[in-house]
Parts: sequence; structure tokens; C-alpha cells
Amino acid sequence: MKRQFISVAILAAFCGLAGCSGQGSQNSATSTPPPASGAPPSSPPVTATQSPAPTMGNAPANKMTAPPPNKKKTMTNNAHHAAAQAASKTITTPDGLQYTDETVGTGTEAKTGDTVTVNYTGSLQNGKVFDSNIDPKFGHTQPFQFTVGAGQVIKGWDEGVAGMKVGGTRKLVIPGDLAYGPNPPPGAPIPPNATLIFTVQLKGVQ
Repeated sequence: MKRQFISVAILAAFCGLAGCSGQGSQNSATSTPPPASGAPPSSPPVTATQSPAPTMGNAPANKMTAPPPNKKKTMTNNAHHAAAQAASKTITTPDGLQYTDETVGTGTEAKTGDTVTVNYTGSLQNGKVFDSNIDPKFGHTQPFQFTVGAGQVIKGWDEGVAGMKVGGTRKLVIPGDLAYGPNPPPGAPIPPNATLIFTVQLKGVQ
């Protein structure tokens, strides 16, 4: 009996040791081994990235720079400016005639003895138009011709049209003694000794 008890005790001790060893083996088998050295880490989460804005590389900046001056155009502009100044200048002759070239012509110049063709409009100083060959209400719209310096027209016309060039327009301010003086045409709405204003366009020279 005593021997049996001792055997059971030895067996129980052996089982206990075996059980601990088995549990250790189980724990050892179920535990997760550490990652091997050199294993790649977990992939990072994919995140949306913003593409960089396109650049112009080494292209130069677009600067607003003025182009070099056009010499030919500048000379043309200067010529037009000079013509405009000449056109706006009023000339007064020694006998009192005043004329202003509203447009400087570029054609043949009218001289004494030339036959010229003109269009005209005549008015008083108060602005009232008394005659015109471009206004149908006066009943004569054909161009008007006369010989410069031949006395076929009033003195102010002989003097004022000379020097004009074809294509030009000239304003004449003619004092009474260079117009009709004390004897205006019968029936014409022109007072005696009136200063007359004519706009004359030179159409041709012969």
C-alpha cells in the first residue's frame, strides 16, 4: 500500500511536469514569431497627391515692350501734322483779304491766267447762305469756271483762289471793297459793302 502511494505520487509529479512542458510547447507554437530581419514594412496608405502646376521652363516672361519706331510712318505723320498746321493757319493779305486752307490740295496749283473749275458756297457774316453751286435750292449745281486774274469774278476771288492746289478747300473772308462794294447784284440778298465768306473747293486747273 505504501509502495502504491509512492508510485502514484511519482506519476502525478511526472504528469505535472509533462503538462507544464506541453503548455509551454503549445504557447510556443501559437505565439507569432517576430518579423524576419529585412522584411519590407507594411505598404503605406495610398493618398491623393496634387500634380505640380506646369511651368514654362526657361521661357522668358512675356513683357509688354514697345516695338521700335517706324521711321517711315513717323515721317508721314509729321508731314500730315505739318499739313494740318498749314491748313489751320489764317493768312491776311495787305488789302484785307483773309483766307484759311481747310484742306491743302495735292494737285496742280492755280496761277494767274489759268482757267479753274470750282465748287463754292457763299454766306454773309451772320451765316446766311446767299449762293451755292452744290445746293440744289439755288438752281445751279454745275461746277463754276473762270480765268484767274481776268476780272471775271470779284477781286477777292481772283486773289484768293490763286495759289490753291487741285483737291484743296479754302475759306475766303472778303471785305466789301474786294467784293461788291456799294453795288451788290440786283435782287441778291447782299447788303452794300458787306463782307462775304466763301468756301471754295478747287476741282481742276487748265
